[in-house]
This record gives sequence, structure tokens and C-alpha cells, in this order.
Amino acid sequence: MGIVNNSGTTQNVVTAVDASVRAGTIVFSNGATAGSNVSIFNGNGTINFLNTSTAGGATINDLNFLNDFDPTTSFFNRSTAGNSTIFTDTSSVLFANNSTAGSAFIDIHRNSFLRFANNSTAANSNIGIFYNSNAQFLDNSTAGSASLGLGDNSDLTFGDHSTASSANLRHS
Repeated sequence: MGIVNNSGTTQNVVTAVDASVRAGTIVFSNGATAGSNVSIFNGNGTINFLNTSTAGGATINDLNFLNDFDPTTSFFNRSTAGNSTIFTDTSSVLFANNSTAGSAFIDIHRNSFLRFANNSTAANSNIGIFYNSNAQFLDNSTAGSASLGLGDNSDLTFGDHSTASSANLRHS
């Protein structure tokens, strides 16, 4: 099932770091959803969407504030970012094994990394890649019909039979 918020107030969820500097993990699996009206702060932890799970309409903030761990949000095995909003700062977002960015808004900032692998797609998402960040499409993945904006000093690469498909590519 995942997170259900019927309160009308945005619920905040955090991947905390404990006193031993171990980062927290949030896992959505088997069709679970992060829901809507939910904000997830991933401060140096990991968020995994597995086996057809979805970020739904949640807002996910991946922010590296300890410099010990890079926060990571991953979508595996036909999972989707749905209509979510994902912001990164010195962190990573991964789509693998037939997963999709859906119609998400994804903002990759400051030394962050975005990867689509193993037949995954950016679908109809809107993705910005800025400030020394890198986006890769590998292993038969596609940019689909996404809108991809590339800022100065950032890279966008396609390899291993991946394509831009009908994506809108622009330099921002």
C-alpha cells in the first residue's frame, strides 16, 4: 500500500542519520506508493522503489549534507517516478530494469548523477541537468518523449543501444 495521507496537510518523511553516522533507508515494494501530499527528505540515505512501486505525486529531496554518503533514490523492476517532483544536490537517481520516470519533474543539481539502464525510459518527464551533473542512458534505455534541459558543465550521454527517441533536448 505505501503512504496514505488523507489529512490535507503535507506529511514529512526523513531518512535520518544515526549517532554512528549510518544513513536511513526507505523501501517501497510490490506496488506500494509514496502517495501524494507527501514530502520525503533523503539526507544522505537511500530510497528504493521496487517491483512496480511508484513515487506517486510525492516530493523527494535528495540532499547531501554530510559528504560521507551520497543520497540515492532508485527505481527498479518496472517502478515509476509517477507524477513526483525530485530535487537532487550532490546525489544520485537511478532507473533500472524497465523502470520509468513517468511524468515526473526531476532537477539534477550540483555534481549529481542520473542514470537510466536496462530498458528504462525517461517517458514524458521534464528533466533538468545542471551544475556539473551527469545523465546517462544505457543498455537499450530511451529518453522517450521527455524534455531534457542541459546546463553548462553538465553531460548527457547515450550508450549501449540507447536513444534520445523523440525527446526534446535543449541547452539551458
